[in-house]
Amino acid sequence: MVLNFKTTIEASIKTTQDSIKNYQTEKEKITQIKPQQQRDEKTTSLNEHKTKLTN
Repeated sequence: MVLNFKTTIEASIKTTQDSIKNYQTEKEKITQIKPQQQRDEKTTSLNEHKTKLTN
């Protein structure tokens, strides 16, 4: 019974560690993507404005 409990706890710890790692990975992806998206949106907006001015 003690062995079962130990195995359950170890599995729970491993699952929690995996969840934390996945969360951190996703957070890093979002952090890295966001500035690039903002730059792209600004560039698109500026290009549209430039097009309006030249027409």
